[in-house]
Amino acid sequence: MYDRSIIDYHIGLECTAKQAAQALQRALFKRQWFNDDQRKLTIRSDNAPPFTSLAYGAACDDFGVEHERILPKKCECSYRIVPPSS
Repeated sequence: MYDRSIIDYHIGLECTAKQAAQALQRALFKRQWFNDDQRKLTIRSDNAPPFTSLAYGAACDDFGVEHERILPKKCECSYRIVPPSS
């Protein structure tokens, strides 16, 4: 499945890793993506601080989501992936 629709979002003066993880969790619940071992979800984001933090990486691991980041300063090249460092 390939989907570029907005499922959930956060609006505020700041966005922390915790808030980004909460938005991801709400989106997973809306799509009923939990408790399904047969589907592997991959999300793609930029290299903003909330998405590169250890807390967000741990949340993605807990949710069973593979997180990929686009190359820095190349937002138009979102087809090229930089995998998260382990």
